[in-house]
Parts: sequence; structure tokens; C-alpha cells
Amino acid sequence: SVGEHQQTIEVLKHHIAEHRETSPLAYLELLRLYHTLSRVDEFAQLRTQFMQFFNAQVPEFAGFHRTGRMLYHYTDALAEIEAEWTTPEVLGLLEKFLFRRSGAEAVEPFDLAAYDDLLLLLAVAQTTTCRSIRWPPVWSSNLRRRSSRSRHLRPLPLRPPGPKRLWVRTRGAFHWIWICRTRRTSR
Repeated sequence: SVGEHQQTIEVLKHHIAEHRETSPLAYLELLRLYHTLSRVDEFAQLRTQFMQFFNAQVPEFAGFHRTGRMLYHYTDALAEIEAEWTTPEVLGLLEKFLFRRSGAEAVEPFDLAAYDDLLLLLAVAQTTTCRSIRWPPVWSSNLRRRSSRSRHLRPLPLRPPGPKRLWVRTRGAFHWIWICRTRRTSR
């Protein structure tokens, strides 16, 4: 209902006011809500503010449904993430890709689809407890297209010992990522 939408907008606006430069998800949710409700002026203003703090290229209102390229199209960035994935430095690297910081080197802005992928990887990296297991990263070098007509990716049959695989759906595409877990021993 309209009242629920307005209440959600107020909560998100309040959250953004308190966490202006650190909460991209709140911005993205509010942008999606403004787009759904056809609030063009509010959308344009929030879009400008979002792109000031975060390293994503948000389409204008009319093209918002076109989210652009996914992360696997950014081969250089993906190679850097793969190189650091099993180290604690991956968090800093992902933050460098996600946030615009004054004095930091400029990074090419990501399309929204790739930005969503980066947010997903940041969440995985923040919650993954095991960083010492080394195996080939899976997202770019071990994925291939099913056919030229398919937009979905399929992993190659790579099964390192230990970690579990997890399918994650983000904005219409499935991604295959490895989740590593440390084994707990009883004392």
C-alpha cells in the first residue's frame, strides 16, 4: 500500500542520512523503490548522490531496468580479486572497487549488475572464516557459457577438497562460488 511505501522511504532516507557514505544497499533499495513508484525527481537526485560516494554507474530513470555488464566482464578487476581472495587484503580491494574515497586512485565505475556482484563478494569475504586454503578461484577462470544463446553461466567440473559450493542468484544470473569453512574440533 501507499502508506507502507512511504514508511519504507522514510526509513531508508533516515538510514542514508546517518550512513551517507557507507551504505550502498540502502541507496540501491531506495532507487529501486523510487523507480517502481515513478518518482523521477527523487530518483535523479538520489542517483547523483549515490554516484558521488559509490563507484557504480547508475542508469538514468528510463534505463534503470538495464543493469549493464556483470562482474565477469571486468576482467582486470576480477583478476585482482582472484589474486587476493584467500587473503585478508581482499576486503580492502573490494572496498576500493565499491567506494569512492578522496585521495584514492580512481577506479573505473562498475555497472549496477557488476556492483551487485561486488557487494555479494564483500559479504562472502566478510563472513568466510577460512583464508588459508588455496585452490584456483572459480568465478572467471573456471566459468564458461553453455551456448551462444544462453546467458547463464555453468561452472567447469572443478571440485577442490574441503569447501562447499553455493549457487547464488543476483539480479537474474546464477553465480557459483566456493564457501570455505573451517572444521571445528572438539576439545
